[in-house]
Formats: sequence, structure tokens, C-alpha cells
Amino acid sequence: MEESIYTELIIKYLSGQITAAEEEKLQTWLAESSGNEESFKKMKKLWKAVGPSGQPEIPNIDEEWTKLEKRLRLNQTEKSASILNLDKKSQGRSMTPSASRWRTYYAAAAVFVALIGFSWWFGVFDSDLVRISTQNSQTSMVTLSDGSLVRLNNASKIVYPESFPDSIRHVQLIGEAYFDVAAESRPFVVFTENARIRVLGTEFNVWTRNEETRVIVKEGRVSFRSLQSDKTGLVLVENQMAVCKEDLEPVETQPANPIGVLGWLEGRIVFDETRLKEVVDELSRIYDVDIKLQNSELDSLSISGTFQKKPLEEILEAICLTLDLEYRFEAGRYVVGVGE
Repeated sequence: MEESIYTELIIKYLSGQITAAEEEKLQTWLAESSGNEESFKKMKKLWKAVGPSGQPEIPNIDEEWTKLEKRLRLNQTEKSASILNLDKKSQGRSMTPSASRWRTYYAAAAVFVALIGFSWWFGVFDSDLVRISTQNSQTSMVTLSDGSLVRLNNASKIVYPESFPDSIRHVQLIGEAYFDVAAESRPFVVFTENARIRVLGTEFNVWTRNEETRVIVKEGRVSFRSLQSDKTGLVLVENQMAVCKEDLEPVETQPANPIGVLGWLEGRIVFDETRLKEVVDELSRIYDVDIKLQNSELDSLSISGTFQKKPLEEILEAICLTLDLEYRFEAGRYVVGVGE
């Protein structure tokens, strides 16, 4: 990606590590357009905020860089990779002032590249991004600049630009949301922690937590793939769903009943062969209370059922009756487990 090359040159320039040849290349790029110059000024402002002079030490830069690559799909240069590998070999030995300086530099650079990568990803800078969050037991309706509607479920977050660029519409999601996308020529892409969903105009639901993403299509078509993959991915159509776990490709499409599965849009609580751990986590978010399983052996149990939003105790009673379990309230939390 051409932008990443100039991001690296700018980092080197701002940190004083640029060579004469690299600076000449950078200056040529800056002279090409006022837009490039403006980008440089904004990056310079960001660097002042996160550069080595003010950046606290990051204990494990290899781990931080890996996280950035995974979440933002940034490409390390050969030089940065070699420096990180050398640093890995040096663990357990004292670092020279020069090595310490490079470590601090790359720690700051990692944070800086994350900011710049996110900005270029959306075609805007951080100040132009809108962040909408819901708390436990709260939902929200969001209208995007293109007229698309997004309904956020509880304990969820969406990040998007105030105005989409001319070529594409991007949003980032954590939690769960239902999308009613305005049909137009620009693709609409939803990024989650581990997946990418691309549509033109349709209605679909995305659930994403703990490196797992589920997509259910109510109308239209969507393309669904792992964030780490360059493959086309699965194509889902009306009344189909698929799941993407961690870095793996989405599994085969499955038939789905959006009216039932998307009961949360109408205030219903729906579980379909749902693991008990996920059930109590969801109920914790809906009712804004702490619910725990007595032990991890209960994680593998599953349940199906539809509940109107009624007192939590009634729902827990129904679940425990079905699974031959009991629940109790102690120390400010509900505990679900086997009977005494």
C-alpha cells in the first residue's frame, strides 16, 4: 500500500532516523499535492502526542506490534521486522543506550502507525470519527450520513466517519448491531475484531464478541470473510447465517430465521442452541447484573428458547428447570450451578 510507505518515511523524518535519499523521496511526495502536505501536518501533530519524547515505555513491543498487525492488517517493513527480531533475541540481556532508544522509538511508532492506519482506513483523521456506545440494558438508533440506519444492541460500540469518502463506506463494530443499509454504488463495509462484511444495500445483523463474528441476512446479499484472509469469503443471501471464529474462515452457511433470531429488535430474548456461558453473559448485559456459572464444566451446556423481557428471576428459573440446575443470589451476584 503506497500510503504505508510514506507513513514510514514520515515516522523516520519526525524521529530523526531518515536518510538523505529517503528525505528526498519524502519531499518529492509532499510537493506533489497540497493534500499530501496537509496529511504530513496532521501526522506531525499526532507524532507530537505519541512520539518517543512523551511516550511511556511499552514493556512488550513485539506483542503490541502483533496486536496492531492482527487488528489493522498493517504490513511490517523488513527493517522494522529485523529490529523487532533482534530485540526478541536480546531479551534477558541489558540493552545499550542505542538499543533502548530504538525500542522506545518503535514503541511510539507502533502507536503512531495504529492511529495513522485507522485514519487512512476511513479516509479521515481521528477528529472526524464518530463513536456511539451503549451501556448494559441500553439500545440506540444511529443514522449515518448516507441515510443507512444502525440499531445498536446493549453493551455495543460503533465507530464511523462523519461523512463517508467518495469510494467506500466503512464502519467498525464491537458488540451487536442491526444494519439497514441505504442502496447506492459505494460498497458498505463493516469491520469487526476478526471479520469483514461487505454489502451494497441490504438488511443484516452482526454479532461480534471475543474474536467471534456472526452474520445473519434478512434481505439482500453480503460477502463475509476473515479479516486476515485475502479470499472472497462466503456470500450470504436472505435467511442465511455464518460464523467466523478467530482467524479462521467463516464456516458453511446455515439457514436462519431472522424473525426469531433477531428477537432483540422487538424486546424478546432468543437463544438457539446457545452455550450456557454465552446465555449468562447476554443476560448480564441485558439486565445489567453480574451472573456467573458455578464452574467451567457448565460451559458446554446449551439451551434454546424465546423469552419476553420479564423479571430476570423468572428467566433464570426457566433455564435452570430445563437444564436441571439451580441458581442463587449471593455477594451481589447470581450464581448458576448444580444443586447442593
